[in-house]
Amino acid sequence: MKDHLTGLKFSDIVWRDNGFFYSTYEQQGTFGKTYGQKVFYHSLETEQGDDVLIFERSEHPDREFSFQTLAEERFFILKEYNKEINKINFYYVDYESETTQLRPLLSNISFDLDLIEYHNDKFIGFNTYLNNNGNIIEIDPSNLYNWREIVPEYKQALLIKAIPFADRMILIYKEGQHQLITIADYDGKLLHRMDFQLATTVRGFNGNPNDEEVLYSVSTYTIPPVVYRFNIKTFKDKPTKTTRVTFDYQNIEYKELECLTSDSVTIPMILVYEKGLMPDGNNPMILEAYGGFGVVEKPSFDPAIVHFIHEGGIYAFASIRGGGEKGIDWAKQGKGNHKQTSFDDFISAAEFLIEKNIQIPISWPSRESPTEVW
Repeated sequence: MKDHLTGLKFSDIVWRDNGFFYSTYEQQGTFGKTYGQKVFYHSLETEQGDDVLIFERSEHPDREFSFQTLAEERFFILKEYNKEINKINFYYVDYESETTQLRPLLSNISFDLDLIEYHNDKFIGFNTYLNNNGNIIEIDPSNLYNWREIVPEYKQALLIKAIPFADRMILIYKEGQHQLITIADYDGKLLHRMDFQLATTVRGFNGNPNDEEVLYSVSTYTIPPVVYRFNIKTFKDKPTKTTRVTFDYQNIEYKELECLTSDSVTIPMILVYEKGLMPDGNNPMILEAYGGFGVVEKPSFDPAIVHFIHEGGIYAFASIRGGGEKGIDWAKQGKGNHKQTSFDDFISAAEFLIEKNIQIPISWPSRESPTEVW
C-alpha cells in the first residue's frame, strides 16, 4: 500500500470521509528532541507527500494540538495548547459552510474543555475545570462566551465521561466508591439512572449517534467483565454470555471505610477479603494506591488478588490525593509542590490499618522458592 506515514508521535487518528487527520513532529537527530507539531489530512491510497497541512505554529514550535470530529464528521475541532501562558485556543471547520477553512471558535481559555457533540445548532461541552466534579454545558456559536449549563455539577459524584447520542447523553459518574450511570436529554432532564455495587467498574456504552442498542461491561477486582446489551430508549439490558470462573466469587466481601491523614483529611479506602474472615493483625495485606495526574483509578479484575484473598490475605486500595477520585481539587492537593501529600496519605492509610489491627508487616517468600509465590 502507498499509505506509509512517518514522523508520527503520540498522534490521534481522526477519521473523516476517505481519510483521516494525524500529526507529525520534527526531530533533531536520531535521538534528539522532537518539536514543531503539524496536523495533516491523509487520503487513503495516496503518498504522504500529497497530504494536506491543516495547522502548524512555525513561530511557536513548542505548542501542542489535539483534534477531533463532531456531528457525524460535519465539524473538525482543533485545540491549541499555549503552555507559556497556560491558555487554550479552539478552532473549527464546518464542512457544511460555503468556505471550509479553519476558523477561531474560543480564544485564550484558561481551563481545558471537551466538546462532545453539536446539537440544535449548539456545541455541547464536558467541563471539569470550572467546578470540581464536572458538568455539561451548551455553547452557542453566535454568543460564544455566554454558556448555558445543561447538567449541573453533582457535589456527591464525579463526572468521569459523557457519551453523546442523537437526543440524549449517557453520563458516567463515580459516587464515592460506587459507579453511577445516568441518561439525560440535551435540556438536562434526567431520563434514567443505574446504580452499581461497591468497587464496580462500568465501561462501554459507545456507539453511533442514532444507535438505540449499545454494549457495556461490569467488573470488579474479583469478578471478570460481564458484557450487557443495553437499549438507551427502553432502558432494558441483558447479559450477552456468562463468564465462567473457577472460584466462588460470591464468597468475597467488599468493605468501604475511611481514614484520617496526618493533616486530618478523610481518605476513602476499599477492603476486599473472604466472607467470615475476622482480621486479627496476622493476615497478610496488600495496600495499593496511585495518586497521580488526576487519574481516576477504577477496579479491574485480577486473578492474583483472588488467589491472595483465598489464601487468607486482605487487599486494600486507598484513594489518595493526587488522583482524581474526588475531583480536580483533590488532584491538585497531590501535585507539583504538593506531591509529598500523596506519599503522606499512603503512609497514613498504612498506619490506620496497622492501628486497627488489620495488618502486620510480613516476610514474602524468596525468589528461590517459586512454588510458594502466589
